Amino acid sequence: MDAPSPAFAAEGAPGLEALLSAGERAQLARLVTPERRCEFVFSRYAVKSAVRTAVNLPVPYRDIDVTKGVFHQPILRFPGNPGLDVSLTHTGGTVMALVYPRACPMGIDLERVDAQTAAAARDQLTPEERALEASTPGNRGLLPLVMWTAREALSKALGTGFTVPLELLAVANLKTADGSWHITFRQFPHFLATAEVIGNLVLSVARPRQITMTAAGAPRATAAQGSMP
Repeated sequence: MDAPSPAFAAEGAPGLEALLSAGERAQLARLVTPERRCEFVFSRYAVKSAVRTAVNLPVPYRDIDVTKGVFHQPILRFPGNPGLDVSLTHTGGTVMALVYPRACPMGIDLERVDAQTAAAARDQLTPEERALEASTPGNRGLLPLVMWTAREALSKALGTGFTVPLELLAVANLKTADGSWHITFRQFPHFLATAEVIGNLVLSVARPRQITMTAAGAPRATAAQGSMP
């Protein structure tokens, strides 16, 4: 789960670079550090793998292209796209992509579980969220990360990212069930988020309230994950 070493970034990524579209290769050329280049290549590979799984077709990797929208949100393009979008996240050498139907907006976010990251997340909580943390049973050290990743996943589902005031994304309530946290939002009651701990990471997925998550994810929502040694 650690960030890739420069040697791995320089020697391990070129095989995957061949799978990039022309536009993605141009984006890669503008990245300077080996770590950032490696992260970019692995994130695009995760997207392409998720797309191929979602459509159940061997779409050529180079035909699947991810560009940036006006808010730097990922825009998914490939021939015959039946209306799929993608949400991307990365932290500490792990990347994950979630491909989902455009009619069912979703977002995904990961954060590493450590004291420094948890403290930074706690600093961003609203007074109401701090009270919620204090009154919620469970591992309080994780709760700021649960709320922070849920907020960021929501911002991606909305297509805004953190271009809006963070208070608009505030958590209203959270409950635990079956080893997961289930989160609602004050200003967006029609969205829910589900958060889980995976190893030393917190993963949150935001989705419309009427969509039921299962072990396999929401209908036609496909995740691909990669870790860089």
